[in-house]
Amino acid sequence: MRNLRANRFIRSFLPPFSVLLWVGVPACTSWKEVKPPVEQTLERDRPSEARVYLADGTVVELTTPRIVSDSLKGVTAEGSRMGEQTRVSVPLTDVNGVEVRKSDALKTTALAVGVGVLAVGGIMAVAVALSGYPD
Repeated sequence: MRNLRANRFIRSFLPPFSVLLWVGVPACTSWKEVKPPVEQTLERDRPSEARVYLADGTVVELTTPRIVSDSLKGVTAEGSRMGEQTRVSVPLTDVNGVEVRKSDALKTTALAVGVGVLAVGGIMAVAVALSGYPD
């Protein structure tokens, strides 16, 4: 009987833990504005994603953004996730701003602490469930 309760508890514990990781890991990054000159930053850092703000108000998210001659080239993020790659080339004169994904140390630390606290709490709860307290 005790093992049955422990197994049920463990099964009820895993979904919230999985959701925390699923939601938390992408939250460890955020979009950061690239200061001019954009060309130098993109060539030096080689980000995997960039959000490009165009002069006409359009916002384009690119994967593998690269500077080639006088253009910013990449693949639309939406297309690459669906398996279809749509290549985009934008003249640098049409670019008003660029943001790239950067890791956020504070968010990463908060996630690690949260996961640790949840894991310790889960272990303690399983130990209590297995001990039969309070039967």
